Amino acid sequence: MTFKYAYGITSKTKDDNHIYMGDIDQKISEYELTNLVQEIQAIYNLSDIYIIRSNHGFNLVSLDKLPLKLIYLINKETKFIDPLYTYMQTFRRGFYTLRTLPRDDKQFFGLIRHTGIFNRSNAHRMFFNNFFGFTEKDKFFMRHDPTFDESDNVMIIKFMNSKYGWDINE
Repeated sequence: MTFKYAYGITSKTKDDNHIYMGDIDQKISEYELTNLVQEIQAIYNLSDIYIIRSNHGFNLVSLDKLPLKLIYLINKETKFIDPLYTYMQTFRRGFYTLRTLPRDDKQFFGLIRHTGIFNRSNAHRMFFNNFFGFTEKDKFFMRHDPTFDESDNVMIIKFMNSKYGWDINE
């Protein structure tokens, strides 16, 4: 098996919590996707969830700051979430990672709004606004929302990946 390097943003927040990340690697309809996101929001009281389309499925991201064990529980109990992703992120890394480079694999697909109960990561908000090119005029920007913390940096890692990225020798 050949490994490649990839880069990604991690779920870890400044206060040792994590933002929610989920990975769907199977083909599901837009209707199933919307219902799945709304179910996660209703059951676990999560706020807005960004839906990101990749070449092989979807990624879900909520900026809510949660304990890692709760993210594991949400992903373990949710239909369509990749169990290998959930296991690897929780028990191998100790944080979730959303691969962000190569950049051409990720496109903003949508946002499902919901009022949650958790504080949210400003650093991750800033990252995703920049990553997707949102500006203050966009409805996703949320600059003055008091539920966001004051953090302003995120952890980005380089990791080995068997499917996506650049050859190790590059």
